[in-house]
Amino acid sequence: MKTLIFMTALAQPLCAQADALLPAFDAGNFTAPLPNPYFPMEQGQVATLTGTIQTGGGAEPFSLIRTINGPGPILLGVQTVAILDDEYEGGLLTESSLDYFATDNAGAVWYFGEDVTAYEYDDAGTLVSKGQAPSWTAGVDGAEPGIVIEVQPVLAKPMFRAHAPKADETEFSVVESLGEQVVVYTESTTDAELRDRSTYARGIGLIKIEEDLSADKTDPVISAVLAP
Repeated sequence: MKTLIFMTALAQPLCAQADALLPAFDAGNFTAPLPNPYFPMEQGQVATLTGTIQTGGGAEPFSLIRTINGPGPILLGVQTVAILDDEYEGGLLTESSLDYFATDNAGAVWYFGEDVTAYEYDDAGTLVSKGQAPSWTAGVDGAEPGIVIEVQPVLAKPMFRAHAPKADETEFSVVESLGEQVVVYTESTTDAELRDRSTYARGIGLIKIEEDLSADKTDPVISAVLAP
């Protein structure tokens, strides 16, 4: 998915970014990984989120299909899990992102990179181009992994999800709200105009996304929830 920080609203993303600390990475902390209840990664699991995307012509159907592919590449000495996110707009596949995650020995979920393919169509819906979109890999060109969900998320704590400055893929996250069953993150990049929100449920995983939120964190361009 598009570059994207964990209740304080991120009204001024750059301030949170300035306070965020890149987590200390040690491959030795991934020898006996524990599962994270908010981010299950069982191979073969498929989740579909459906909603709308606002376009110049109005709202169109949007869907995100997330598939846990299974073992991914070994990055920085860590065995990752590959998760495929396919995004559809108006029934057409517009982006396919293969993301690499791993949990450490305590159960924190780390993000190790993404390989993104973008698709473009003409007005008739015919595919006219397919190519790599901005992507990054931990350990390449100085890119470093970050944490998506901590073992015990802390309200208003800013943190790095990823740090890949050469690929313009540095991402931040801050806990916006936290309950026993659900955790909500506001996510941003070094571009203060880009802000998203992701909601994760214990035992389920990602259940809602809101992308390209306005400055007051309303009016998302994309909004989708987990299909029943």
